[in-house]
Amino acid sequence: MVQLNSTMHTYLLRKRAWDMDTSFLPSFRVTSRPAFHTRALDPGNYFLFSRIAELGVPVQEGQGWRTFFRPTPIVHFHWPDNALASRSWLKATAQVTAALIVAVWLRLRGSRIVWTAHNMRSHEQNHPRLERWFWAAWWRLVDGVIFHSRAAQSRARDAGWLRFPRATVVIPLSEFGPMYDVPLTPHVRVSKPRRIGFVGRIRRYKGVEQLIAAFRGAALNETRLVIAGKPETPEEHEAILKAATDSASIELHLRFLPEAEMITLIKSCDLIVLPFASITNSGSTLLALSCGTPVLVPENDYFEELQEEIGSEWVHMFSGELTSAALQHALAAVAATSEQRGERPSFPVHRSVGWAAQSTIAFYQRVLSS
Repeated sequence: MVQLNSTMHTYLLRKRAWDMDTSFLPSFRVTSRPAFHTRALDPGNYFLFSRIAELGVPVQEGQGWRTFFRPTPIVHFHWPDNALASRSWLKATAQVTAALIVAVWLRLRGSRIVWTAHNMRSHEQNHPRLERWFWAAWWRLVDGVIFHSRAAQSRARDAGWLRFPRATVVIPLSEFGPMYDVPLTPHVRVSKPRRIGFVGRIRRYKGVEQLIAAFRGAALNETRLVIAGKPETPEEHEAILKAATDSASIELHLRFLPEAEMITLIKSCDLIVLPFASITNSGSTLLALSCGTPVLVPENDYFEELQEEIGSEWVHMFSGELTSAALQHALAAVAATSEQRGERPSFPVHRSVGWAAQSTIAFYQRVLSS
């Protein structure tokens, strides 16, 4: 059995909910791209890999050439589709080729490649033909794939991709409550005016313009719409300004929001609306629910799974495109279910960072032994 130092022993005593057998603690190292440096934009990876390191697995940041020249037994990739983000075909081709060369080199050096499939296609679809080529190669290079939902795993199976990786597992996104220093105390909302919100980075696939159009068409008296987040491009920034022009009921915060301000804003809303197109997981949805604010999201297999787990009083859905009628119906449903909701949803144990860290380490061992 691996001997634990006093800090680790104290840590495990405080986390008895995991009921963890410490004999499984491994002796290998992990590189994650990214691991810690994206905390300001998305704290999920930071807290996951911090917990993994606390459990005895050294984790190094996979930035620059470190991944290439100092490979570890496990190299864990997130969002390789970022290589496709550039609108320039030439630049995207160069980035995609570089990503695949790195993956081939790592395998030649003996590393096992684990990938968390946050996305199985890029959101913007700037270069469809190049993207098809990239994914066909990428799936053949990974040794293990982590999905955030059974729905995502099923989509991959239906597409025929699961014949390539040696191992797959479902490890859901963790709730965000314990990740922030800001206390998630309940917010006392007044009855008027009601507030509908969108919070997060603004990209084309997130449907913010669609939300503004639905809100303006709904003619909701004494209701405000709050759009908060930094647009990805200048074009998107201008489009949001144009869509919201001449409306005193629309409040815009088109910039990066610090943690405290973001949480305060979410908790001030009666409903967070996230009309995303074609997604398989959503950190924004988990953040809103962690803050105790119900959400309105598109009807699909992933959100149906989340609704079954969290409850229909917290996760409301609409079919097809977001309409004014769907917005009105969701607000009425939120008001009708206010008595049965607590301060926050009751998250199951597999939504904790501790459970995710332990499960991720076990998956690394499975991939190494396969």
